[in-house]
Amino acid sequence: MHAHIEKLFDIRIKDAGQKYPVYHPDVKVYEVSDKTDGHVIGLLYADYYARPGEKNIGAWTDYFRENGTAAGIKRYPLAINSYDFAKPAAGQPLLLSPEEVKTLFHEFGHALHTLLSKAKYPSVAGLNCAIDFLELPSQLQQNWMLQEDVLATFAKHHQTGQPLAPEKIKKIIDMDKFNAPQYGLYMTFWAMLDMKWSTTDPQDIKSVEALEDEVFAESSLFPRGALCTSTSFDHLLGYAAGFYGYKWAETLEADIFEEFRDKGIYDSATAKRVREKVYEEGGVTDAEDLIAAVRGRKPDADAMFKREGLAPEKTRKKDLPCGPDKKRQP
Repeated sequence: MHAHIEKLFDIRIKDAGQKYPVYHPDVKVYEVSDKTDGHVIGLLYADYYARPGEKNIGAWTDYFRENGTAAGIKRYPLAINSYDFAKPAAGQPLLLSPEEVKTLFHEFGHALHTLLSKAKYPSVAGLNCAIDFLELPSQLQQNWMLQEDVLATFAKHHQTGQPLAPEKIKKIIDMDKFNAPQYGLYMTFWAMLDMKWSTTDPQDIKSVEALEDEVFAESSLFPRGALCTSTSFDHLLGYAAGFYGYKWAETLEADIFEEFRDKGIYDSATAKRVREKVYEEGGVTDAEDLIAAVRGRKPDADAMFKREGLAPEKTRKKDLPCGPDKKRQP
């Protein structure tokens, strides 16, 4: 992942060893510097392992400090990546599933949003941006993990070094699209449920289950099972009616990555624009304007469906019945 990021954004990620204090022995600190002049632009605190009773569910990114000027002093960002990977036995490597590798890339994308920010004020730096835009820098990085050339750099047997067979790499890539429609519906349910909690008068809520069933009826092919999302998924309500940002950000990043597909997954000109507009500028400028600066146009709302193979074929205009006595068919 570090090799990928260094190649993409022309930065260097170096293990700082014991140079900086940490809050737990398992935490590693990395210095992130710009290759052009070598100056350190920020620190990344990587907290990889679950700790029973303290930290054992989920992965997230936060910061000790955002980039910017405070009280007239320029302060560099300090980002945190936290994961819940099972700590391996002493002397053994940590082996990750494809989904866990995707999580690694995702959270590092969030950290880059903090580390590469050039915002003058912390209030609009990194993660302090519009909810529509927040998940774009993270979800964008997941695309590279699913590229055959990138998988080949690390998907090797941990003992023999034997690379993963091409047919298995293809299965990993194909698996990412499997059940995409159902997953999209479920993400839509989460977004609608988040909005429902934030827009419903508490006096009108009969029960948690009744509220969820109402949303389920509008967004799912199946009835709700035993699980109650509102009381079990604590990540949901933290978005304050903004959970929809995941799917919209997915549309935006799919649109951006399409240009990498067209020009090369490490095309330097595209990468430079993405670094400057998405990661460095972030919350300083409206998200739609940033996408337009990268793509040269407004976002393509169908980009995510195209990537998933779900975009419907559009009927050509000349095939549609037209005229004063005919209605255009859908």
